[in-house]
Amino acid sequence: MEQKKHKILIVDDEPGMCKLIKEIVQDIGYQARTFTSPKKALQQIRTESFEIAIFDMKMPEMGGLELLEKALLVRPGLDVIMITAYGSIEGAVEAIKLGAFNYITKPFQQEEIKLAIGKIMERKN
Repeated sequence: MEQKKHKILIVDDEPGMCKLIKEIVQDIGYQARTFTSPKKALQQIRTESFEIAIFDMKMPEMGGLELLEKALLVRPGLDVIMITAYGSIEGAVEAIKLGAFNYITKPFQQEEIKLAIGKIMERKN
């Protein structure tokens, strides 16, 4: 019997970044859904269950922190990893305060994403 694959939501306005993270996620055996539109991703969060979400901080349509807040209102137990090319201590602190599980700066190593996902899954089990 095939075990149900955990689903991870990826939201980044850069299609290339979505593709890269999706490959990392699938590489460690998880399903991935990608969105370049935070608004469309939020609609998806309302109808589909995800174990983890990975949000970019800076997106034109809606910032990652706003998406984080809205996503957690819809799915309070959602574990979110924030990624950003504009890393700052303030940004990290704000993201964690709002409920993000982790904060990763670009360019990141694939291992950072894998490790963050691993920590969340370990905690869930």
